[in-house]
Amino acid sequence: SGDRDLIQLVNYSKTNDAHTLWYYNTKKSLYAHEGFTEHMNSSVASNMSTDDLLFNMGGEHMTRDTYQNNILAWVKDLKIEITEVDCDRFIFNKILTGDKSDNIPSVVTWQKEMKGGKLRTYSITDKMADSIYDQFVKELDNFTIEYLFNNEHRTALTDIIYRVVGHTNQALIKASLSNNIGLMLLHIKTIPDSIQEAIYSAIDKDWEGALENTDQFMDMEKILEGTNWLKDKVGFGVDAFAGMDIPKEVKNKPMKLVGTKTKTAEPIKEATKKLF
Repeated sequence: SGDRDLIQLVNYSKTNDAHTLWYYNTKKSLYAHEGFTEHMNSSVASNMSTDDLLFNMGGEHMTRDTYQNNILAWVKDLKIEITEVDCDRFIFNKILTGDKSDNIPSVVTWQKEMKGGKLRTYSITDKMADSIYDQFVKELDNFTIEYLFNNEHRTALTDIIYRVVGHTNQALIKASLSNNIGLMLLHIKTIPDSIQEAIYSAIDKDWEGALENTDQFMDMEKILEGTNWLKDKVGFGVDAFAGMDIPKEVKNKPMKLVGTKTKTAEPIKEATKKLF
């Protein structure tokens, strides 16, 4: 995806040894959590004895090493650039600075009159956001996303923003901060309960059906059902184009257009004359 907002989801879970990565395919850029490269280059199986390897050929350690090797081979073959990010800090700064592309303002904006009398609007910059983050960690020893949902921590952050940036007042800063958290943070706590329940209900329903028929995951007919891409049978290779409505070129004749024939403009002109 090219949506940089997804960088905030980049992370690593020690609980189930799971990675969340963001890949920007057009720029061949892979964003990963801090320590990802080192993690990928460390083989779990290399620390196992011969006997352990023998009795764990299909175990999670071997599967993990295979997955790591596949990732590293993919990165090398396509010359992927890896960037390690602190996703918590990324969203912290993004919430403070806002997002112009989504029409979300900075937590603090103010105006200053220029020499010609014209007003210029200012907002929190990336450099200011870095200063606020460093000050927050200095005073509270740490920062995690969960802090944004704690009223005490949010109040402390509001005070630091006011001290670093100035302008406006703490009440307005806290209100704007809470608003940006709700609009920009991709977190389960920002999703309304009714929507969460609908999501889980849909997942449970689909999962029950999937368990009954696991073949549907690789069944091309099932995947393409209801689309124009499926005619009789869609396979792979040359057969993969079966069902595709591609116009064929005939010598000395124009290509046949696919779709509904466009009406001429004459009836529209006549109708216009009658109106006037």
